[in-house]
Amino acid sequence: MELMVDFVYGELKLPEEAVGWREAMRTLALRIRDVLLDHSTLRSRNWSSRDEARAQLAPQTSLLMKAGRYPRYEHCLRTATREDDLRWQFETGLDCVLDGIAARLAT
Repeated sequence: MELMVDFVYGELKLPEEAVGWREAMRTLALRIRDVLLDHSTLRSRNWSSRDEARAQLAPQTSLLMKAGRYPRYEHCLRTATREDDLRWQFETGLDCVLDGIAARLAT
């Protein structure tokens, strides 16, 4: 198990040294999230990229939308509202945590 974790984290690129602590932590958190999501979802389906995943899921997505049984799902796909954007949700939460750390460091 440790070798698998080492392999996955080996793909992680560290932030540039010139950035401040906040930007470094934000970049690192986003990169860790991306690496973990890629490995947990893509690898379990033997997909090599997110583009391949989209291509494989396109027929199912199309069928769901044509069925008319999932209007909320169709609305979200067509409008790409942020409320269902998991990356946006993660980044918003991360920014709140970083704001808290910055406020704590300032006192």
